[in-house]
Amino acid sequence: MKILLMLIASGLCFSTEVDNFTDVHPPLEDGREGLNALMADHMRQAVQNANLAGSCNPSVIEHSLIAEFGGSIGRMLWSTLEKDLETADHIDRRRSAVADSIYGGVHFWDGMCLHVGQLGFTMRVGDNIIGSDKIGHFLHIGHQYYLKSYTYAGGIDAAMSYGEYTERTYYGLQTSGVYSYGDLVADLEGMHFWQRVLNTDLKKGVSPYFQCEDNIWTQITEFDWADYVNPAWDESLNCSRFSTERMTSSVEERITQRGLTCPGKPHRCEEMIAHYGHLSPRLITPRCFQQ
Repeated sequence: MKILLMLIASGLCFSTEVDNFTDVHPPLEDGREGLNALMADHMRQAVQNANLAGSCNPSVIEHSLIAEFGGSIGRMLWSTLEKDLETADHIDRRRSAVADSIYGGVHFWDGMCLHVGQLGFTMRVGDNIIGSDKIGHFLHIGHQYYLKSYTYAGGIDAAMSYGEYTERTYYGLQTSGVYSYGDLVADLEGMHFWQRVLNTDLKKGVSPYFQCEDNIWTQITEFDWADYVNPAWDESLNCSRFSTERMTSSVEERITQRGLTCPGKPHRCEEMIAHYGHLSPRLITPRCFQQ
């Protein structure tokens, strides 16, 4: 019966979770340059593919990037970059076994997708520890944010409401049992990425990634993860919430056993809240507002 349930669950699991508390020593080496190089390769290929169309319509570079990042955005969350990490030995990364992780004591019914497959990798970008799952959120859900906010003219509230819905349902509480504020931050930053791709509503001093002249696309700005990654991506700082009290107790007990707390660096709460301003109650863990 359990095997049957796990087979059913595997068809419902659209995203992965990560553990930012286990196997944190020795410190990870900064993977920023390696991650930037992976992104540069895919963006370069997207430009080549876009130029086959012979058109400066912005949808050309948009669709080319979508295909390069993994195909049908909105139907799958795992990005090509996440798959690249499986063999990217030049990037320091770690993956805990579920049984050894903070989720090792979680009941099947509280987080069934944690019992199917593997956890994602943890990596370091500058001073920030992030999960490989955030890349899919950034690229894929970030594009959905862009569509809902700009193409469908719903604004930022419509975009964020969509992200919150996914965390309550198939990317979060109903599957893995985890409502990740870090995921929501990556989603929003992904929208900012797509703004730069499509040269829409850019802040002063922020340049687009591409330009097109005489039906030829060129990349004019290099991508850097440091433009988007910040402490709020780190689930050991921007604490997640869980589907049940039983799961909450189990995870917190395992964090305590490691001599840690969440948020692990409470002084960074003020920084995260200040960064996102009036949006922070929807992006930053309630625990930061209790400090």
